Amino acid sequence: MLATVVVLLYLATVVVGVFLLLLYRQFGLLALGSAQTIRLPGPRVGRIVHRTPVSLIDVHGHRRAVRLAASGRYLFVLFVFPGSPFDAELADAVRAFAARLGDSEELLVVSRASLNPGFARRAGDGVTLLIDPDAALSQTLDLQVGPYMFAVDRSGLLLWRDLVNTLEDLERVREQAKEREADRSQVGRK
Repeated sequence: MLATVVVLLYLATVVVGVFLLLLYRQFGLLALGSAQTIRLPGPRVGRIVHRTPVSLIDVHGHRRAVRLAASGRYLFVLFVFPGSPFDAELADAVRAFAARLGDSEELLVVSRASLNPGFARRAGDGVTLLIDPDAALSQTLDLQVGPYMFAVDRSGLLLWRDLVNTLEDLERVREQAKEREADRSQVGRK
């Protein structure tokens, strides 16, 4: 009887351990304690994201040239990976975030390789969804983890970037971008 309990506890520990490893992988933190977890992949803040327009596919299957620069004050670009177990929660957060954006702010959601139809339905019509069919943009920008969001200004300058999973995370990127822009506008004034 005691041996059975010990074996069951051992198996439960293994299952929980595997679950935690999968959870860390989902959030891009598998290499705990390494330099990779400290340095997020992708373009550096303060640099131009991508100078030339990129060809992406919209939800209707049409190719569309997209410039990674804001037409207004800010462009928020959210990169998602289809098939995440958190797609529903993230789609709800994206819908709420898009509803809070001002007139000079725009949100693009770029899905790598394909688009989860459930994500598209939950995100709603107010969100611009695009597909990076061959993941070329994700590879060019060195996006190895996700969901990942950029805040870009009119010139294509990266104001802020971070991993995101919730509405609070999306709002944090927005606030950091505004702070970064305010700091930039104060340079030279005294």
